[in-house]
Amino acid sequence: MHMRHIAQLTLSAAILVGAAPSAAASPANRGPACDAVRHARVIAASPEAQIYRAQNTLSQPYFYGCAYRGRQRSYTLGPVTECVTPSGCGGTDQLTLSGAVAAYEAFDVDREVWLVVVRDLRSGRLLRRLSTGGGFAKKIVVTPSGTVAWTVEAGLHEYEVHAVDATGSRVVSSGTDVAPRSLALAGNTLYWTQSGKAFSAPLG
Repeated sequence: MHMRHIAQLTLSAAILVGAAPSAAASPANRGPACDAVRHARVIAASPEAQIYRAQNTLSQPYFYGCAYRGRQRSYTLGPVTECVTPSGCGGTDQLTLSGAVAAYEAFDVDREVWLVVVRDLRSGRLLRRLSTGGGFAKKIVVTPSGTVAWTVEAGLHEYEVHAVDATGSRVVSSGTDVAPRSLALAGNTLYWTQSGKAFSAPLG
């Protein structure tokens, strides 16, 4: 059984805080201004923004994101993944950044599903909040405009490539031969490896 199997996931209230982001980050979820962040561990960075790990006011490890323009505030993305039982882990994972847009995986407490979340770090505005379409995401990629794609384990040793852009949501490819960590973006073209060969698809 995978360590993040939902059926046996038992999370403390502290871990669940921030795992299901709201449509707009509340003042309570805002951290210090970007230029005040000094001793955090940077997870991802671009010329426009950064994702970093730091302790919240309760000394719990959380992920935050902030942009160097706009409101210049830090927004809570979610708690660092923590294993609370031998069979289950929960938290925020697969964090990535493109421009000032962050994408990451989070757990929806009410629906008990894993989500792909896309947030604009300039304002904290939620751009997308989508079910992974299966279990947990293996890799997430995002564009500065909020177009997002990910791979997910949809069945036993079977993987799907999902994409959401201006044209809607779709499964781009699937199969036991999809290399789940091979997902990549170049401009608006999505790339992945399947059956040992390179495949691509345009994103709108």
